[in-house]
Amino acid sequence: MNQAGDITKAVSDAYIVPCDTALECSNGAAQAVVRAGGSYVMDTLQVLALESDYLYHGQMVALHAGSNLDTWYVLLVCLTRKSAAGLTECYRKGFEAAVQRKLAAVALTGFGTGRLGGTAKDSARAAFSAIFESGLNFDAVKSIRIIDSNAEVVEAFQQCFSEGINNMADVIVFSNNENSSEHFGTKGDEDVRKSMERFIKVIPSPSNNAFVCNGSYKGNMDADDVCAICYDKLFRNDEDDVVVQLKKCCHAFHRSCLEEAFCRLQERCPICKRWYNVPKGNQPAESTMTVTKHAGQVSGFPDADGYYCIEYILPGGVQTYEHPRPGLRYSGVRRYAYLPSTSEGKKILELFKLAFSSRLMFTVGDCETGRRNVVIFNGIHNKTSLSGGPEKYGFPDPQYFDRVKRELAAVGITEQLLETSTDW
Repeated sequence: MNQAGDITKAVSDAYIVPCDTALECSNGAAQAVVRAGGSYVMDTLQVLALESDYLYHGQMVALHAGSNLDTWYVLLVCLTRKSAAGLTECYRKGFEAAVQRKLAAVALTGFGTGRLGGTAKDSARAAFSAIFESGLNFDAVKSIRIIDSNAEVVEAFQQCFSEGINNMADVIVFSNNENSSEHFGTKGDEDVRKSMERFIKVIPSPSNNAFVCNGSYKGNMDADDVCAICYDKLFRNDEDDVVVQLKKCCHAFHRSCLEEAFCRLQERCPICKRWYNVPKGNQPAESTMTVTKHAGQVSGFPDADGYYCIEYILPGGVQTYEHPRPGLRYSGVRRYAYLPSTSEGKKILELFKLAFSSRLMFTVGDCETGRRNVVIFNGIHNKTSLSGGPEKYGFPDPQYFDRVKRELAAVGITEQLLETSTDW
């Protein structure tokens, strides 16, 4: 909710306001909150200022609010830059502090519109980005109120959030949830069996002990030939287990054997290894990938028509035979990634969708920080920031598209596969 007014009158679990590097809080919302907090807040702030060095951009200071304010905490975040990235970082830091303290309701003002001279529109966009694109889990936070004495700021927030929410209605969700509007998640066995029907044809038992395979370059099939999967005779007296032939490579198997191979291993010919569907990984089931397009700039792509925000949600669970430690639990994650809306960026996005739906984007393992049994990226690096360059896992990065294509190809996802997958 956005409203014009005095933040010091709000009833909330915390006030989040920007401050300067010296904790002087001599203007704007910070000054108003400190004054309204009375001697308790003022004295606490003075002690902190004496004991601390100058704050850096984005650094948080948390104060107990005392008895004069209708809140539990005053969360001060040092704001020194009015750039989009600088504002977004400070909003994010404030929300992180609220999430860590499991606060249900927070109130804040528009950052950067006072002493720094930033625009209300930029401030609103940064707040929207921090709330909806930061990757924070807001399950505990039930209410975020933007309260500012400047009506222009409030109007900018109302417009930005209204437009942003409308844009977010046009999302693409890849999920295993059968109730979702777009179901494009990990295939179950029944899905594999259904898709397999497109690739096979039934071969009748040869009456003359010989059958010429479709595509004579494969040679004749003899009645005594064996199935390359079970090594039993292909044509046996079993009416329930017919022989089927893969249409593209013409290799033949028992239907039950081929179904088992396609469901338990990969959808490819067990003999010649020709793919009949995209590769399949061990990414946790019931995972979702949500893609939302936003207006905005991406460093290094001045001609981009906005950018895509990708939200991955991967729940925790118990490791199966596909994973390194079957039977042990693993922790789930929520990850955010970004791609520019350019022709090349859109192509990478389609490859990402294919990798995700094939359970190849993530896997279960140990992360570089030392945490064990967690969901991690499967060697496919996603950009988790719109700016900052490679050092900050963001753009610009001129070699990124070529590099990530190689990473995708390493797990079996290629542009050629993307072009031909529609035929499958």
